[in-house]
Amino acid sequence: MLKNDLHYEMTVFPLGHKTVRCKECGDSRHSYTEKGIDVALATTMLVLANNRAFETAILVSGDKDYLETVKAVKQLGMRVEVVSWKRSLSQDLAKESSRNVILLDDLKAEIEKPPDAEIEKLIPEEEEE
Repeated sequence: MLKNDLHYEMTVFPLGHKTVRCKECGDSRHSYTEKGIDVALATTMLVLANNRAFETAILVSGDKDYLETVKAVKQLGMRVEVVSWKRSLSQDLAKESSRNVILLDDLKAEIEKPPDAEIEKLIPEEEEE
């Protein structure tokens, strides 16, 4: 529906993973990590902007590393709207946003994961035969 009816497209980049080990107890755990996401996202935005594939890009990040990408996209005549957590929002990036930045802090209650007990209520149980 999003792509066909609203012409809305989203790109989600896969996360890498690594194993970390505690120096004190030797316990190891698997952890997810970002690797090359900034460059991939900036490149994708620029390619799509050059191809006039969108009118408005919505950047969900407050990282100043995207500042030059946002400026370049806007110079091509497209809009870039920024969505970010307040604590990670670069003020320079906020100034380049085509509209007021949407702060995730203001939406926290609406987007926060419910407690596990509530999630269990949402998952239908398997039917017994």
